[in-house]
Amino acid sequence: MHGYGSKQQSYAYPAGLNANSDERFGPKPDPVKAANAMHAYTEAGFTTFDMADHYGSAEEIAGTFRNQYGKDAAQLFTKWVPSPGQITRQQVREAVQMAPTRMRSD
Repeated sequence: MHGYGSKQQSYAYPAGLNANSDERFGPKPDPVKAANAMHAYTEAGFTTFDMADHYGSAEEIAGTFRNQYGKDAAQLFTKWVPSPGQITRQQVREAVQMAPTRMRSD
């Protein structure tokens, strides 16, 4: 991507995965095809992806992407969004520990 002036610049734009991975709005996407689509974004300069546990298969797609293109290919950010109401420490721990499993990270 080109910025202002004569220097070539690249930018990190966060791209959300919710619209591309939420099976509530259609069939579950193929993780390999979706990871390939993410790669097209990184080739265009989009290097940061945002997701959450409730974005359907977003974390699974991100894990597939990471395995195909390497852990340094993009920044992958996720979050846990609990249901309203009281929660225990154990529920928090279990929910947070699931993200690395879904994203196939260490």
